[in-house]
This record gives sequence, structure tokens and C-alpha cells, in this order.
Amino acid sequence: LSEAKAPQHIVAVAEMPQRSDAEISGRVVLALDGISDPANLGSMLRTAEAFGVTDIVCSDTTVDLYSTKVLRGAMGSSFRVNLHRGNLAAYLSALKGRGYKLFATGLDRSAQKLQHADFAGKCVVVIGNEGNGICEEIFSLCEHKIIIPMVGKNESLNAAAAAAVILWQCFTEGGNE
Repeated sequence: LSEAKAPQHIVAVAEMPQRSDAEISGRVVLALDGISDPANLGSMLRTAEAFGVTDIVCSDTTVDLYSTKVLRGAMGSSFRVNLHRGNLAAYLSALKGRGYKLFATGLDRSAQKLQHADFAGKCVVVIGNEGNGICEEIFSLCEHKIIIPMVGKNESLNAAAAAAVILWQCFTEGGNE
């Protein structure tokens, strides 16, 4: 039943919960648009939990939230955070209407450096697909564009690494350092 070469000899069967935007109540929400690498998703779930994020919203185009690679990478976080999956634009619009500020990562003339972004209050951090970034529809919904300044010759960070850096900034700005 396991894809692992050295399984733990434990199997569980569980019903996957269905959640709505009305159930989201955390100060910081992580939104994922089209994440395709299961290891990245697992790492982001684990990192989000480490920085106090209780709600993660994933687009329909994001990899299977409960694949074995995601579950291994998340190290149990998949069961300790609230995972939401569906039409990301609808989720973000609803959250925006509830007073959440939407932050998009990506190259844009209006993007401000991460350390200058105001993460006080309720906010959503949107991380995009590893190769294509955030789709235009989602990117345009976000009123705040942010960029992580870098000094090396890399054009960007791995999606999971970028999420970790930004969530740490949200965590420390929220008075949790």
C-alpha cells in the first residue's frame, strides 16, 4: 500500500475534510497558486505551521494535497493545519472582502522589498507555481506586490524557500519573535 522503499507499516484511512472561506480565521493565510512539486508543497505546509499559519488555501491546479510525497514532506503538518482547496480567485476575493490584505510575490514595477511590506493585521501571502509564478488573474487581485531582495545572480528562490522567508517576516511582524 505504500510507495516508500522502507515503509513504516502503518496505514490510515480518513475522510478528507471540505472547508469554506468562512472557516478561515487566522491572522496570516498562505495561498498557493498551481504548486506542482509535492516536496515543495509538503515543505510549505510544515513551514507554515512552524510560523503559526493555521489556514492554507490551494488552487485547483495545485498538486494533490494528500499525495504520499506531500505527506512525507509535511511531517504531520497536513493534519494540524486547515487545508482549503478550490477556486483560488473566489477564496481570495472573499478574504479581501473580510478585511485581509493580499500580498503577491513576483516581479512587478510596483513591488516593494519584503522588509518594507506592512504585514500588520490580517493578510494573505500568495506563492505561485515554481516555473510560472502566480497566474495573472490571481496576481491582479492582490493589492500588494512584494519581492525578496537578493544579492546573488539567481533570478528567484525556490517556492518553498520564498514562502519560508516571507512567513518568517509575517511571524516576526505579528509580535511572535
